[in-house]
Amino acid sequence: MSKVLQRIGTKKQVFSFDITIHSIQIALNTPVRVNIVWKRRQKRIETKNKAALSPSVGSAEINETLTMINTLYQEKSGKFQRKKAVLTVQAIVEGKGMKKIGSVGLNISDYFSSPLNNQAFPLENCPDKNSRIWVSIRGQALGDATIADNMSEASGVTGFSMGTEGDYSANLFHEQNLEDIDEESSNSGPQIIPGRDGKPPMIRGPLMKFPDGGPVNPMKISEAMGNQRQKLEEEINSTKISELKASLQLLEKENLQIKSEKDDLKVQLGISLEKSKKERENYSEHMKKLDTDIENLKKKNETLRDRVQRRDEKIDKLKKDNDSMLNDIKELEKSSFGTSEEKGQLRIENDQIKAKVSEQDQKIQNLNKHVDSLREEKKSLENSLQQSQNTITQLKADLELLRHDFTESREAVPSKGQDSDAVFENYKKKTEVLINNYKKDIKTLEHEREEVLSKQTEMTFELQKAKSEAGSIEERYRQQLLKFEKEYQSIKEENSEIKQKLEDELNSRRIFERKSSVEKSDFDNKFARMNQTFQEMKAKKESLEQTLAEYERQLHKKQSEYENDAANNKKLLEKCERLEQKVKKYKDEVSAKNKELEGIYSTKESLEQENFTLREHLKTATTTEFSDPANIILQEQVESLTNRVKQNEQNYQKEKASLNEKIRILENQVSILEKKKKESMDTYEQTVHKLTVENSMLKDQVKENKDSTKHKHLSSTDLISGMQKESNNETIQLMKIDISELKSKLTELQDENKALEKKYVDAKMGWANADLEKENVIQRYRDAQEQLREYSSQYTVMEVEMYKINERFGQTLNQNNELEIEVNNLRIQIDELKNTKKKKLFR
Repeated sequence: MSKVLQRIGTKKQVFSFDITIHSIQIALNTPVRVNIVWKRRQKRIETKNKAALSPSVGSAEINETLTMINTLYQEKSGKFQRKKAVLTVQAIVEGKGMKKIGSVGLNISDYFSSPLNNQAFPLENCPDKNSRIWVSIRGQALGDATIADNMSEASGVTGFSMGTEGDYSANLFHEQNLEDIDEESSNSGPQIIPGRDGKPPMIRGPLMKFPDGGPVNPMKISEAMGNQRQKLEEEINSTKISELKASLQLLEKENLQIKSEKDDLKVQLGISLEKSKKERENYSEHMKKLDTDIENLKKKNETLRDRVQRRDEKIDKLKKDNDSMLNDIKELEKSSFGTSEEKGQLRIENDQIKAKVSEQDQKIQNLNKHVDSLREEKKSLENSLQQSQNTITQLKADLELLRHDFTESREAVPSKGQDSDAVFENYKKKTEVLINNYKKDIKTLEHEREEVLSKQTEMTFELQKAKSEAGSIEERYRQQLLKFEKEYQSIKEENSEIKQKLEDELNSRRIFERKSSVEKSDFDNKFARMNQTFQEMKAKKESLEQTLAEYERQLHKKQSEYENDAANNKKLLEKCERLEQKVKKYKDEVSAKNKELEGIYSTKESLEQENFTLREHLKTATTTEFSDPANIILQEQVESLTNRVKQNEQNYQKEKASLNEKIRILENQVSILEKKKKESMDTYEQTVHKLTVENSMLKDQVKENKDSTKHKHLSSTDLISGMQKESNNETIQLMKIDISELKSKLTELQDENKALEKKYVDAKMGWANADLEKENVIQRYRDAQEQLREYSSQYTVMEVEMYKINERFGQTLNQNNELEIEVNNLRIQIDELKNTKKKKLFR
C-alpha cells in the first residue's frame, strides 16, 4: 500500500531498457560457467551464452544484451520514482549444479535519459571483494501506459525475489577468505550457515545478552517476550488503522476520478469512432500508397541491379585499363631516360593508385553487402506488414459483427415492447436465447480478447526487438556514416594532396618545359652552329677533296708515265721497299763516307803539311840557281790535286747541304703530321696551305736538284726521287687517314644528333602519356566519387524508407489499441443494454 500511496498523482510511462553485460571479473577456486539473470515478478531474462571463467584468468567476456519492458512513474516535478533492477550472477559447475556468486542493484530510472557506457560495478554479497562487472544501460520510451497496465501494476505489489540461489553447496572461492568472513560474522551480528544436501543456506541471529550481563532467567524472558508482543500488536494496529484511513481516502478520490473519467470516456467514444472512420479511410489510402511505394521500390531495385551490373562492367574496364596502364608504365620505365628519382615517384604514385582502386573495390563490396542486408530487412518488414494487415481485417470483421448485433438488439427492444403478453413470453424466450448467445459471444470475445492481448504482447515484444534491432542498425548506420564521412574527409584530403601534387607536377612540368624550351633553343642554336660548322667542314672537305683530286690527278699523270698496269704498281712497291733498303744502305754508306771523310781530312791535313814542306822546299829550290824539271812537274801535280780537293769539298758541301735540307724537310713533315693529329678541324686549312707551300718548295728543290745534279752521280738522283715519292705517299696517306677520321667523327655526331632527337621525342611522348594517365586517374577518381555519392543517396533513401516503415508500424499499433478500446466500449454498451433489458423485464 505504501507504494500505491507514493504513486498517487504520478504519470505512468512505459520504457524498454537494454542492459548489455560486457565482462565480469571474479577470483574463483574452480573453473565454472557464468550465467547472469535479470528477473522481475514473472518476467525472467538470462544470458543465452554461458561464458567460461577459469581461475587462472579470473575474467570472462560476455557481450550480450538483456531487454525488458518496465513502467516508470513520473512525478509532477518531472522526476521519475526509483525503479530497482537486480542482476544476479550464477556459477554453473558442470555435472554438479549452480550457485549464486553475487548481485548488482541498479536504479533504472537514472539511465533512460543519460545512458551508461561500459561502467564497472562491484558485486554485492560476493566473497571476492575485488569482483567487478562491466555494464551498459540504455532506455527507450514506448509511450503512456494503458488502463490494463495500470490495473496490472496496482494489483499485488510484491517484493523482489530472484529465486536463483542454486543447489551447489561446495566452496567456489578460496577457503581463507571464507574463514575470515565467518569470523567477522561470528563476532558481529547474524551468522550464515551454508546449505547441505541440496538445501539452501540459513541465517542464524546473534545470541541475546541482557544488559546486566548476568545469568539468563526464563521467567524474565517470557515477560519480555509478552511485552514485546503487546507493543508489536499495538504498533501493527495503529499502522493498520492509519493505512486503512489513508486507503479509504484514496479510494474515495479514485472513485471520484473514475466517475469523471467515465464521463470523459463517453465523450471520447464518439470522437474516437469518428476518428477511427477517418483513420480507416486514411489507412486504406495509406495502404494504396504503400502498394505504389512497393512497386516503385521494385523498379528502383531493378534500376539498382542495372547500376550494379554497369558498375561491375566499369570495374572490369577499370581493371583492364589498370593492367594496360601497368604495361604502359613498364614500357615507359624501359624506354624513359629520366632519373631514378622520377621513376621512383612514378612507381610510388602507381602503388598509391592501386591501393586506392583496391580500397574502392572493398568499399563497393561492403556497400553491396549492405544493400543485400537492407533488402532482407525490407522483406521481413513487408511480411510483418502483411501479418498486421491480416489481424486488422479480422478485427474489422469482428467489429462489423458486433455492430450488426447491436443494431438488431436496438431494433428488437422497441418493437417487442409494444406487443402483447403472449408475444412478451415469446420475446422473453427469444431474449433468453439471445442472452445465452450473447454470453457465448462474450466468452468467445473474451477468448479472442485474450488471444489478441497475447498477440499484442507478442507484437509489442517483436516491435521492441525490432526497435532494438533498428536502434542497433541505426547505430551501425551512424557508425558507417561516420566512417564514410571520415573516409570522405580523408578522400578530400587525399584529393587536395593529389591536387597539390598535380599542381606541383604541373609547375615542375612547366619549369621543365621552359627548361626544355631553353635547352631546345640552345640545342637548336648548337645544332645550327653544328650545321654551320658541318657546312664549313663540308666546304673544307670539298676544297680538300678538290686539292686531293688535283694531287691525285698529278700523281696519276706522273704514275701514268711510269705505271700503266698493276704490275707497275707492284714494281713500284717493290722499288719502294728496295729504296727503303737502299736508304738504309745509303745511311750506312753516309756513315762510312763520314768516316772516310774523316780519314780524308786527316790525309788532307797530312798532305797539307807535306805541301807546306814541299812549298818550303820549292821556295828554297827556286831561290837556288839551278832548277830541276821534276820540281815543275810536282808543282803541277800539287795544283791539280788542290783543285780536285776543292771540287770534292764543294761537292761534299753541296751533298751535305742537300741532305741537311732533306733531313730538315722530313723533320718538319713529322712535326707537321704530329700537329695535325693534335689540332682540330679548324687547322686543316693551314695544314693544306703548308702542304701546298711544301709541295711548291719540294718542286723548286727538285728542279734545283735536277739542275744541280745533272753532272752528278746517278745514285744521288735516285735517292732524291725516292725520297720525294716517299714523302708524297706519306702525306697522301696521312690526309686520307685524317679525312676518314673526320668522316667517322661526322657520322658519330650525326648519330648522336639523331639519338638526341629520338630521346627528345620519346621524352615528349612519355610526358604526354603521363598526362593522359593522370587524366584517366582523375576521371576514375571522379567516377568513384560519383559512385560513392550514388550509394550515399541510396543509403539515405533506404533510411527514409525504414523511418516510414517504423512510422507505419507505430500507426498500426495505435490503430490496434484504438480497435481494442472500441471493442471494450462495445462490450460496455452491450452490458448496459442487457441491464436495461433486465430492468424492463423486472418491471
